[in-house]
Amino acid sequence: MSFATTFKKLWTKLTTKSPSSQPHPAKYLSEDEIVNELVCGLSKQEVALLLEIPFDDLIGLHHSVGRQIRNQYKLWDCRNPYVETEHETSPSHPDQMSQRIIEKVWRTIHSAQVVNYVVKTT
Repeated sequence: MSFATTFKKLWTKLTTKSPSSQPHPAKYLSEDEIVNELVCGLSKQEVALLLEIPFDDLIGLHHSVGRQIRNQYKLWDCRNPYVETEHETSPSHPDQMSQRIIEKVWRTIHSAQVVNYVVKTT
C-alpha cells in the first residue's frame, strides 16, 4: 500500500474520531487549534506511520485530506473569521490553509518531542 493511500485512510480515521467531527456551532477553530486537535488525536501507531511519509508526498493529499479538513472545519464558511475565500493566493484561503495544516501536522509529529515519545513508549 502506498504512503498516500495509507495516509488517506489514517486521516479519514483521525478526522472521524476527532472532537471536531461534530460541528462547532458558535466557534471556528484557528489553524493552530485545528493542528493541535488533529495531532492530539493520533495514536502511537498513527504517529509511527506518519513518521515514514516524505514531506514531498503531502501535496498529493490536497484533494482528499485537504478537502476533508476544509469541509470538517468549515474553512469555506464565509462567517469563519480565520479564512478569506475571495483571493486564491491569500494565505488565508481555505486551499492554502488546509495544505499548511497538513504540513504542520507532519512537522509536529516529526519534531524531536513527538519522535522521542513514540520511541520511548513503543
